[in-house]
Amino acid sequence: MPGVRLGAEERQAIEVGLARGDLFVAIARRLHRPTSTVSREVAQGGGRAGYRAMLAQKASVLRARRPKVLKLVANPALAALVAEGPEQRWYPAEAAARLVIDHPEDPEMRVSHETIYTSLYLQGKGGVTGIFG
Repeated sequence: MPGVRLGAEERQAIEVGLARGDLFVAIARRLHRPTSTVSREVAQGGGRAGYRAMLAQKASVLRARRPKVLKLVANPALAALVAEGPEQRWYPAEAAARLVIDHPEDPEMRVSHETIYTSLYLQGKGGVTGIFG
């Protein structure tokens, strides 16, 4: 299987197959995909008569976007506490555990060690600015 998501070329092949009147199973075999993947894609894209590869690709890109704001950007108080971790010589896992101990009743003051590590690493590389000042 080429990947998890269908690509633009695969969507174009689906559109061509539909125009020829091919069954989903034949299109799926050509793409080396499960028949259910093709069926679902066509259903989401307007059905046999309405499926257009370019529109389906644009819709897929929009669905895949994550406009989510980083937790440490959205919560400056949490970012300030996380920033103290390196000063205390805490590993990211220790800093995450410390937040749970220090703020047991506040789920907004929790963040995973992966998020802490990533934010510190990206800050050092210049990837995410404004998290720690």
